[in-house]
Amino acid sequence: MPRTRERPPRSRPLLEGAPWRGILRFIVPIWIGNVIQQSYFTIDALILGRFVGEDGLAAVGASFGLISFLFGTVFAFTAGLAIALAQAHGAGDDGESSRRFWTGALVAVAVSGMLGAALALAAPPVLALIRVPAEILPDATIFYLVFCIGLPLTAFGNFCTHAIRGLGDSTRPTVIMLFSGAVNALAALWLVAGAGMGVLGAALATQSAGLCTAAASLLVLLRSHPHLRPQAWPRLRGAGVQGRQGAAMAFQSAGIGVGNVLLQVAANSLGAATIAGVSIGMRIEGFALAPLAAFGICMVVYCAQNAGAQAPARVRQGVRQASILCVALASLESVVVVAFAERFAAGFVTDADPTVLDTAATYLHASAPFYPMVALVFLLRASLQGVSITRPAVLSGFGELLAKSLCAGLSAAGGGILAIAFSGPASWLIAVIPLLVSWFAWRHRSLTSRVE
Repeated sequence: MPRTRERPPRSRPLLEGAPWRGILRFIVPIWIGNVIQQSYFTIDALILGRFVGEDGLAAVGASFGLISFLFGTVFAFTAGLAIALAQAHGAGDDGESSRRFWTGALVAVAVSGMLGAALALAAPPVLALIRVPAEILPDATIFYLVFCIGLPLTAFGNFCTHAIRGLGDSTRPTVIMLFSGAVNALAALWLVAGAGMGVLGAALATQSAGLCTAAASLLVLLRSHPHLRPQAWPRLRGAGVQGRQGAAMAFQSAGIGVGNVLLQVAANSLGAATIAGVSIGMRIEGFALAPLAAFGICMVVYCAQNAGAQAPARVRQGVRQASILCVALASLESVVVVAFAERFAAGFVTDADPTVLDTAATYLHASAPFYPMVALVFLLRASLQGVSITRPAVLSGFGELLAKSLCAGLSAAGGGILAIAFSGPASWLIAVIPLLVSWFAWRHRSLTSRVE
């Protein structure tokens, strides 16, 4: 029989009490953390622009899209690795929790290490593929290589913060991210402005923040949860299970990222004004979708913990209540974005070409009414992964990639901005179908199971 324990107070809200209260308490720090995380590269850009100039800023920006894509994929992969830990924690099994933590950590470091090495060796063709201008290629290469070399550290830090959340604490990761953000800003000022290291200094500052995240997260985990200290060698079989969960989330994230790149390529062929308008529309939409995506981060943990505790009724109750909250928030956002699309767009530019504002408004008017649908995609995808059902996430990710690819092709064939504007709703519609089918199938099985 697994050894059970009295959990620390921070770990209980998702397992006891009204689910909606625990979900709201858990999700607010995630919202704050998302804002802090977005500030990392923004601070680097501000410092580079002020102390190095346009060339330094361009060198970082030239590979920023690729680096953001890789970071998002690694972030999703490590989130999947932490699902098994949350399930073991929900079951109160200390030994299994320890094994799952160290197995996940080893997989995160090993996979990201191989990926980083491959990407570093392929730097010349990769940077040529994304058409980095020759005059900024040396600095762009430095920034890219430092990111690739530091990828295992990034993955380990991400996994540790996911592990803390998986154990029921969403506040401490946010505090750690705030601390790491301050380290990043101070290190960037010192290395870029003080030491005159330019782009290399900005890259090293980002890695110093990653080191702080990894070290602080590991310290918090081992001090707050002593049972996670190594008790036995990680299991290869466990590595396979966790690896599949991580791969499913990574594939879904990568599919969406590739689809967005294809849409950007399509927009780039429509002229500067359209490019600017689409960019503004996507930025506004990114702010609107961030709180909805946070529900996904929360529900992975909620469902994993309660599935581990053998409480399918509580899983169903929590998903139902979270769906109401998430869809209500999405509906409110839809109304606000549609009503104020032009004003929001105007806030990004001064004396803009009317075409820019019209393009941004067209994009938002087409996409925003469907925010409740994408809210369900975020929530159901995460909930299914929390109960160890990964195939629908892969199918929905592939569906989103397919829909965005088709819309990009339609735009190039004459569909213009409308094809790009409706790419989001089309991809969400295709993605939500397998998720709804799989969720109701799991719900039916859980209702008829002998467990209850």
